[in-house]
Amino acid sequence: MDNERREYLKKYKKEHLKRISFEMEITKYQRLLNHISTTGESVNGFIKRAVESQIRSDAFHCSDKAEEYERTMELIRQLGELILSTQPKEKTDDGVWGK
Repeated sequence: MDNERREYLKKYKKEHLKRISFEMEITKYQRLLNHISTTGESVNGFIKRAVESQIRSDAFHCSDKAEEYERTMELIRQLGELILSTQPKEKTDDGVWGK
């Protein structure tokens, strides 16, 4: 590989990639290796796919909870308005119930 290409890749990686490392129990790592041997993926490829899958799953569940919360709050607001609209008004000084 020529120097120009090497420099380009170095710059690209510096600007677009982040190298991470993490610890994993040996037994779990062995399970990972056994699993990817059946899929033909690399360890790196599997981890990237697993992370993306979990992010999508979390976003789906979080958005569901947020929507559910908003629907619940809207129902509570409507219930409050209904309760207020059916309550008698206060009595005025002349003994007539409020308008």
